[in-house]
Amino acid sequence: ERTAVQAFLKGRELSNSKGMEGEAMKALNRAIDKYERHAQAYERRGHVNFIMKKYKDAIYDYSKSIELANSNPEPFYGRANVKLKMGDWEGAISDFASAVKTSIPLEPIYWKARRQKGMTHFEHGQFKEAAPDFKFFCNRKFKPDNPNFKWRRMVWFYYGKTLIELEQYEQAVAAFDQV
Repeated sequence: ERTAVQAFLKGRELSNSKGMEGEAMKALNRAIDKYERHAQAYERRGHVNFIMKKYKDAIYDYSKSIELANSNPEPFYGRANVKLKMGDWEGAISDFASAVKTSIPLEPIYWKARRQKGMTHFEHGQFKEAAPDFKFFCNRKFKPDNPNFKWRRMVWFYYGKTLIELEQYEQAVAAFDQV
């Protein structure tokens, strides 16, 4: 329905504006009230709940979005970030992996999810699991307008630290040279 679409578009726009979270929530609630199966509205409402630190509500909204459209990587990525905040790093890794599986390497979210998955593995001492994610990210050539472009040096650094932990010293030096 047209009013559901308009409410969603307004909520999506407001969700990206700092300080407008309450208005975004109202618009997204209207969209969901008009059309209960609006997966994108649930995903955006989950994002707003995350910003507002309403983590249980965010988990609900992201999970509902996944239930309605499980081929969309955004709710997996959002739910993974909520799970990290809640201390469920294994659940976060699983959701980051799902975000990678449901996206394609041409999309920035694919690389965001791969980077975050690698970082989560690294932070929990799972260096062998982190290495492939970092390696794939480092081997990708990002254009300056890609949101992942700014993360290249950091990922090269953590890839080098991962290689040290794996006792692959020559490759680690090469990674640090890229930093």
